[in-house]
Amino acid sequence: MNNFLFSDALSDLIIHILVDCYSNFGSNETGEVGNILLVSMILCLMLKMSLSQNSESRLDKTIDLIFGIREDFGHNNVMTLLVMLKNKIANDILGSIVDYLIDLSKIPLDYFTDLSENPSDMITKSKKCLDIVSKNLQNKYQKIVKNNKKKLSDQKDLNG
Repeated sequence: MNNFLFSDALSDLIIHILVDCYSNFGSNETGEVGNILLVSMILCLMLKMSLSQNSESRLDKTIDLIFGIREDFGHNNVMTLLVMLKNKIANDILGSIVDYLIDLSKIPLDYFTDLSENPSDMITKSKKCLDIVSKNLQNKYQKIVKNNKKKLSDQKDLNG
């Protein structure tokens, strides 16, 4: 499952679904909400797993997928798009999932409270978001790796 979860095929599918939602929002909102919910849950799982494993390349790929600036989203990132959709769609489940993704990302809770639909403001917010997340998650990852090494060392000491 890990190989598929972090595969290019799944990443491409996620982006395809989100680009379709971004481009056609409003025409089939019921189907779009279901797709957005599913994609958001997968992104949470990817981020949570990449933070708990000793694979910096998976973490980097996940950060790029969620927070990388994308031309097909008007030079925004997936996270900013999801927050914008959360604000437009009155769906408690989507709100909860997006809030959880923000929490996993170590983005300050109030970071998106002033998100504007002005394209240039959204682009600026996306770029700053990428900087914040890159720094915070790399620090968190380094702490996890250090703790894992300590646990292994402690276990070796116990086993003699």
